[in-house]
Formats: sequence, C-alpha cells, structure tokens
Amino acid sequence: MKTTVETNEIVKAYISASCTVQAQSGGWGAVLIRTNKRIERYGSMAHTTSNQMALISAIKTLEIIKKNNSNKKIHITTISKYVIEGITQHIKNWKLKEWKTSTKNPVLNKDLWIQLDELNQSMDINWIRGDRGQGELAKSEALARDARAIKKH
Repeated sequence: MKTTVETNEIVKAYISASCTVQAQSGGWGAVLIRTNKRIERYGSMAHTTSNQMALISAIKTLEIIKKNNSNKKIHITTISKYVIEGITQHIKNWKLKEWKTSTKNPVLNKDLWIQLDELNQSMDINWIRGDRGQGELAKSEALARDARAIKKH
C-alpha cells in the first residue's frame, strides 16, 4: 500500500550559488516553501569558488531547515550537478577511500562535504536536479547573484 505525504510534511527548498572569479566573491540564495509559508534567505562570502558556494548554499539551507523542520521530508532542488552527484553518489566512496578521489587525489572542499554529509544523514532529503529559469529556482539564483555584492571577509 502506497502512502502519500501531506504537503505540510514536506519542505521544498530551491537553492543556488553564484561566484565571480575576478572578485572571488560569492553568494548563495534559497527559497523555502512549506504549506502556505515561503521564505527567502541569502548570504555571501569573500575569497571563495563556485563549487564552494554551491556547497555552502546547500549547507546553509539545511541548517535553516533543521532548526524548525528536521522531522519533515525535504526536497532540495538545485542546478548544481556537483552537489547532487557528490552527495548522492561519490561521498560514500570518498569516505571509504579516506577522502581520496578515484585518481587518489584529495577530495576538494573536504570540510564542506563533511558538513553537508552530516546534515544529509540527519534529515530525510530528496536531492532534485532542476533547470535554469524554473520558477522558485530562478528566484534563488537572483538572490545568490544579489548577495555577491554583500562583502564578507
């Protein structure tokens, strides 16, 4: 027998990251939706990379969700293939190989992957690959771009 999950039991999060190589400035944005509640969150960081910002976007979003909704099912939608494949496919092997890649090189951004993995294991998360321009995902992209202008050190 298949059970359905009430929408009140699901938190939908649309996350994005943005980074300028020249300025080494990055931003992240998130749109979170549960039932009739919708919130937008964003932040920035200096001296960063696109991949780091993609991970930080996921980490910050999950930290926000965990505060009030850790028992809910979570749907994270992102365009970041790096994050989705890393957290759903590669991380198990990285841990087994003591944080080395298949080519025996150290996994880049290991500290961020560890944080994301801990959050991922503590909640019921479904990682979804979205498309650019998709409604709330486009809004999270705009938040991330705008957040880059906020200087953090």
